[in-house]
Amino acid sequence: MSILLVAAGGFIGAIIRFMISRKFNRPKFPAGTFLVNMAGAFLLGFLGGITIPQPIYVLFGTGFMGALTTFSTLHLDAEQLKKTGQMRRSYFYLIFSYFIGIILSFIGVIVGTSI
Repeated sequence: MSILLVAAGGFIGAIIRFMISRKFNRPKFPAGTFLVNMAGAFLLGFLGGITIPQPIYVLFGTGFMGALTTFSTLHLDAEQLKKTGQMRRSYFYLIFSYFIGIILSFIGVIVGTSI
């Protein structure tokens, strides 16, 4: 049953990530990837902070968030920025993504535990 929940969540998360990235990513800055990763950091922190049944966590935490957020695309986008001569922007994107992502994750946990 867990495999089906991961697959269902992953299917939806991957489609949403694709649509957002397609709409917001630009050659100068991968805003779509940044948005889904920051939203995912907060939401995964939130899921970690609340008490929910394991199947719900598997569906949303592992499946949906696992497909929505993407560490590999973050780095691929940074490499693409470097290849187009945007070295500073590439490093800013990486540092900003990690820093803001960690903060949003902690905020998500705080919000989740306060509910």
